[in-house]
Amino acid sequence: MRKSVCIIIAGIMGLVVVGAAAFLTWPKSDARTAHDHLAVALVNQQGVTVDMRDYRGKFLLVYFGYSQCRRDCPQALGLMSHTLEMLGNDKEVQALFISLDAARDTPVRLERFMQPFHPAIEALAFSDRDAMKRMSEVFELFTAETSINSGTAAVTDHEPAFFLLDRSGEILDRFDFPVAPEEIIGAIKDHQQDGGISI
Repeated sequence: MRKSVCIIIAGIMGLVVVGAAAFLTWPKSDARTAHDHLAVALVNQQGVTVDMRDYRGKFLLVYFGYSQCRRDCPQALGLMSHTLEMLGNDKEVQALFISLDAARDTPVRLERFMQPFHPAIEALAFSDRDAMKRMSEVFELFTAETSINSGTAAVTDHEPAFFLLDRSGEILDRFDFPVAPEEIIGAIKDHQQDGGISI
């Protein structure tokens, strides 16, 4: 009887050890996705392929939209422009407008769309749909295409929000639109005092 109890206890201990090892080695979802956006291929207004690693060392103020957006995107870019004007010559902040319409937002179209806004805002587009999907998962973006005019055109529904990334490219804050420029600037200043790298 005593021998059977020992065997059972040993079996339970073995399961505990195996379970603990599996828990420690099992890939966490945060670990899988935390850096997935850094290497996502993007194309800028000049047609040059870049990714988030090219902006390391700067805070990134990011807005996702598309050039055919008639209301939220122009308003958001106007607010982004005003924020940059209020920041003055702060070279530690880079503003990015990332298009969710990889099919139509070519570098030429993006450059034309960005003309009314602050020249320091860089417009980017995804290289393909897979790249957009990877980025959307990390930023937890809801996006959906809706056909209009009997399918001859489409609009991309998206959440109007700003994201602030630290100097290493990790997400620090999300600001749902509309938001006051002072709130964004206050967050940037606080993170600059903290060193600008999330832990």
